[in-house]
Amino acid sequence: MPASLTDTPLGRTIADTATDIWNDSCALDELEYAVAFGAVGATANPTIVVDNWKKEPARWI
Repeated sequence: MPASLTDTPLGRTIADTATDIWNDSCALDELEYAVAFGAVGATANPTIVVDNWKKEPARWI
């Protein structure tokens, strides 16, 4: 985990407890960022999916 996260409450929780972090988005840039900080999965709902599709339609068509 990057050092900057270990100095935060979330970072300490990840480091000190049996905690898995999931990202609530399917935006690829957000997923890459979350995985870099230890996320192990992602969730989404129809609203999130549509918002991301509208934001980057060329990527999804």
